[in-house]
Amino acid sequence: MLTGELYAAFDPALLAARTRAKRLAAPPQRDGVPAHRRGPHRAGRAAAPRGRKPYVEPPFRCDYGSNIYCGNNVYFNVNCVVLDAARATIGSNVLFGPGVQLYAATHPLDAEVRRPLELA
Repeated sequence: MLTGELYAAFDPALLAARTRAKRLAAPPQRDGVPAHRRGPHRAGRAAAPRGRKPYVEPPFRCDYGSNIYCGNNVYFNVNCVVLDAARATIGSNVLFGPGVQLYAATHPLDAEVRRPLELA
């Protein structure tokens, strides 16, 4: 979708990238205590929004993480979702409340066009 092509969700490379993003976005554990029990953290892993001082309250979910671009001082409250099969650009000084969902991607609405992309 980054190049304007239709999104083939079950492409093996895309499946692998989404699996990697989920693994990287999972809250790290330290001394057996999940991150969400220790409080908020700065985003710095590959599956988190990129920018100057993005602040992410876990849990945070995304498709890839590599297509999320943030300005300065962006805050994601708990349970935010960014579906970033296409580029998601967020300005500076943006504060997202809990449960906010951003969908940068879309799918063809015509069943005949979409079916070959979804049924591999």
